[in-house]
Amino acid sequence: MEKNEHDIWKNEGENSPFKVPENYFEELPLKIREQIENKKKIAENPSVWKVFKPQLSLAASFLFLVLLGYFSIKLITDSNAPTGINQSTVAEVLEEQPDMIDNYALLEAMDEEVLEAFDETEEINSAYSEEIIDYLIDADIDITSIADEF
Repeated sequence: MEKNEHDIWKNEGENSPFKVPENYFEELPLKIREQIENKKKIAENPSVWKVFKPQLSLAASFLFLVLLGYFSIKLITDSNAPTGINQSTVAEVLEEQPDMIDNYALLEAMDEEVLEAFDETEEINSAYSEEIIDYLIDADIDITSIADEF
């Protein structure tokens, strides 16, 4: 069997359609050296872009992350964003279902300006206290609960 294999390879070299170019193996080391020397020359004199490209890309990505974080935080904590509930909405809810909202939710829905106005109106409250008491008596509210409030 070995003899047949040896004979096959022996004849194959002579009848092969593939051939190595002349002086290929003599010129190959010279071509490799020339390519290495060319790469060394290019490496010794790099362009400005090749030197600063990594630093610029790092700086640009860092700037992108900082801006992304800044605008994300600004979007989340935007003080001008609507709260989702306004005085007209509260009024509509109170008209339709007065038992569905408690005092805490009502105060939470009010603007700070309205709450500050309540603080400044103590004098007005005392002036209208008689009218309020008359209204509550007309609405059949117990007089002891009125006295407890005032």
